[in-house]
Amino acid sequence: TAGAKGKFTVFANITGAASKETLENARIAEEAGADVLVIAPLFYLDREDQIEAHVDQLRRETRLPIALYNNPGLHKGISVSSQVVGRLWTEGKISAIKDSSGDMDLLRAYVATGIPTYQGDEGNISAALQAGARGTVGSAGSVWSPLQKMSDADDSTRERLQQQLLSFRDPLTAGLNKIPAGLKYVLSHTDVNGKPIMTTTLAPGSPSLSPSEEQGID
Repeated sequence: TAGAKGKFTVFANITGAASKETLENARIAEEAGADVLVIAPLFYLDREDQIEAHVDQLRRETRLPIALYNNPGLHKGISVSSQVVGRLWTEGKISAIKDSSGDMDLLRAYVATGIPTYQGDEGNISAALQAGARGTVGSAGSVWSPLQKMSDADDSTRERLQQQLLSFRDPLTAGLNKIPAGLKYVLSHTDVNGKPIMTTTLAPGSPSLSPSEEQGID
């Protein structure tokens, strides 16, 4: 993370198999110099109050901003409701959310709460940006640089880039939906000047987390 300071915002996904492991991962990420902690709900948390309690526990234990990761594929097909996200956001417990559900109605509901929302479903990036998402966090961006241009592009350019992205991505997925894990594995084992292109632990990003400072999350 030292080389990223001042250049990138470093996000660390600290989601563990249990609260204890998640908290341990948070401490490791802080010591390593991460800027933001990313967590997905633990797979066995079924109730909304359990999810909120898990986030609240982490909020008390760390000084870093927290970004919530909604990925029903990791959570028994269950998405975090916009009501929960809205409460966590207004209470200053989370600073952003990444949504990989592919549910555009849910993404719009997240956006309506005011929380900075980032699209993780690469098939709907253009639609998400038009709906008010701040940006995108996609695995293909590690190897397909035009993805980084979509947030600032006009609508017609976004649509063109969206189609190019699908043309690039779909042959790789081949219906197996394994591109994120596959790309991350390959890139973490691909050397450029003796260093891996990326690691599977900490990855750079650059979304704005405002108004986290206003909410006392430093």
